[in-house]
Formats: sequence, C-alpha cells, structure tokens
Amino acid sequence: AGANNTTAGTVAINGSLGSATITIAVNSTAQANTALINAQKATTGVTATAQTDVSLTFASTGAYSLTVQSDNTTTQAISFSLSATGTADGLSAAVSAINDQSSKTGVTAALNTAGTAVVLTNAAGNDITVSDTAVANAGNVTVQKLDSAGVASGGTAVLTADVTAASATTVGYITLDSEKSFATDTTTTNAFADSGSTLNKVSGLDVTTFTNATNALKTVDSALSFINGQRAQLGALQSRFESTIGNLQVTSENLSASRSRIQDADFAQETANLSRAQILQQAGTAMVAQANQLPQGVLALLR
Repeated sequence: AGANNTTAGTVAINGSLGSATITIAVNSTAQANTALINAQKATTGVTATAQTDVSLTFASTGAYSLTVQSDNTTTQAISFSLSATGTADGLSAAVSAINDQSSKTGVTAALNTAGTAVVLTNAAGNDITVSDTAVANAGNVTVQKLDSAGVASGGTAVLTADVTAASATTVGYITLDSEKSFATDTTTTNAFADSGSTLNKVSGLDVTTFTNATNALKTVDSALSFINGQRAQLGALQSRFESTIGNLQVTSENLSASRSRIQDADFAQETANLSRAQILQQAGTAMVAQANQLPQGVLALLR
C-alpha cells in the first residue's frame, strides 16, 4: 500500500479474526490511515505500520537551498554545499544539514546503499514535502519516492535550478502484518490495492540492510505471536484435560468410598440380623424346654 490517495473510498481488511471496513479520506497521510487500521486490530488481527522514504539526487556540485516539511507545520529551510554528487563524502554535507533539523521536521537523512543519493525518512509515515526556493540552486534536484524495499516507486519530480519555487510531496507506504493470512478489498480509493498477504519465513530472513533488518524483526514478532497463540490454545486444552481428570479422580474416590460404606453397612446389618436370630432361637428353645417341664411337675404332684 502507499499510493497517493487522491480519491476517497474504503478498504476492507479481511483478517483471521474477522473483517473491518476502513474509510480513507482524500489526501490523508499514511500515518492517519495506519491509525485507523490499528484501531480495528482486535476485529481483524491485522496491524499496520507506516513510513515515508524519498531519495534526493543532485545534478551538480555547489550550493543548494531547500525547505523540508513533514511533522512541522511550517517549512524548515535547509542549506548546504556539495563537493560531489555521487559519493558519500560529497553528499555528507546534505545529510548533516538535514539531520540537524530532524528534531523540527521529523525527517532523518542517510545515504543509499550505493552512496549516490540522500534518502529522507519519516518513521511515522507523514508526508515529506521538499521544495526549492527563489534562490537558484547549483543544479536540478530529483525527488523519487521509495517503497518498503527501498526501490523507486512511481514517477519522479524534478526541482529545476531556477528562481521559481517549486515543491514535491511524497506520501508514505503502509505495511500490513498479521500472524495469519489476510487480504484487502478496496472500493474507489487508490491508497490501497486488492491483494492478499505474502508469507515471510523466518528461515528466509535477511539482515544485510536496515530495511531488511526491520522487516526481519516484524517477521520474528509475528512468528512469536503465532507461537504464543498456539501455546495459549494448547495450554487451555491441557487445562481442560487436567480439570476433567481431576473431576474423574474425585468421582472415582467418591464412588469407592460410597461402595466401601455400603459394603460395611451390609456386613453390619447381616451381623446384627444373625445375632438377633440366634438370640430369638435360643430364647425360643429355652421357653419350649420350660414349657415341657410344667406337665412333668403336675404329674409328680399327682403321684
């Protein structure tokens, strides 16, 4: 993502947790759109980060007077002199001058990998506007937007070496991340495109450049989030198993105790019944014996 959103519209984020529709305003910054997407993270499971990268190449050596505006509400004047246009030493003056004002503009400068251009970056994703002034520069300044891989994206803007002030505004790009697959579906707006997510493997990480290292950290973070999610699911399942096992053990113990009490109660009852029967039998026998002796006593009296 990250095209100039010259047309308002919506983008549907279809993530692993669900879907959410984001309304994109005309000429809204990548930072603003990122905030809208992150506000729906709990619904979609998709997070967004924004950054603005733009390269400046200089046609000639000599003095330059430019203005930079990004986080700042008013333009910040920046002046420097180049001793060379395609070397690290020659462009160092431009890098230093821009970085000296980074606390005001929110823009940092660095050389590209080849050392032939100055790369301006706004880590928050605000637009970067580079302008020349009514003072003629030593040569043309070419402004080129860069994508997340540091590759030129779209056309270029040239600030000509004349006394007419001109400006070039570069919007940021948005990177969507999730621990699971997702897709975007746009309506009208050209800030996003209909696309699906791509898999970044931990085994394929590359940290040879700053951009690649940053992307590698995002990949590792997503992988850790996915693992943590799986661990949480397995932990919940294991907890349910342990709870069920505990309940079954308690039930088994209760049944054993009940069976034991029932058996003990049966033996006691039978013992009581046996004792009662024996007592009754002995009492009956004694009464019969006594009853048999009464007639014999009577007969003895008659004799």
